[in-house]
Amino acid sequence: MPGYEMALKKGWPNGHGEPDIIMVNPSFIRVDARNGLAQPAAAEQIETALAMTGVSIVALRNSHYLSALWPDVEPLARRGLLAISFLNGLPNVVPHGGHTKVYCTNPIVFTAPVANSEPFVVDQVTSVVANGEVRLHALANQMLPSGTGVDRDGKASTDHHAVLDGSALNTFGGYKDSSIAFLVEILAEALTGGQLSFENDFGGWP
Repeated sequence: MPGYEMALKKGWPNGHGEPDIIMVNPSFIRVDARNGLAQPAAAEQIETALAMTGVSIVALRNSHYLSALWPDVEPLARRGLLAISFLNGLPNVVPHGGHTKVYCTNPIVFTAPVANSEPFVVDQVTSVVANGEVRLHALANQMLPSGTGVDRDGKASTDHHAVLDGSALNTFGGYKDSSIAFLVEILAEALTGGQLSFENDFGGWP
């Protein structure tokens, strides 16, 4: 919450904007947040979609930083539903064998109900670690695990300063996970009508 408060004070997101809603069909709603906060822009439309059909897609674009995905989908599992969500954003991941940041960390979350127990929830990035983990290593002045990322010249590095300066992490599973990260790019851009990660240009940290 302090991060969102800081962002609003700096004027990065539009805290008063109303999202544009396009009803593509009864099971597909496309939302343009118009640089507003992601959660309120999507929450109402998720409920609208679920009220109309049992299988629904809500595609959100042009929103501010979404943060963790699991809080938005776990409540659906508690209602007996399966849910999957994913996003792209600012580029900070290199494809397998590459040296230039192309992808976001492209997280994926999925959840399922479990009888007489808490929902099953997996929320993970498709990079070796989240960008926030690199920042925590920097604060603790700890070296990164081998294979985490590359420096601005595309050379493998365990120096958190070099990786942050290059802003380039590796995908967690080599070429196989590079393909998953690419899939997220396609779905997050094609379904929403938004931008690929490398097309994003933002002058501040959300």
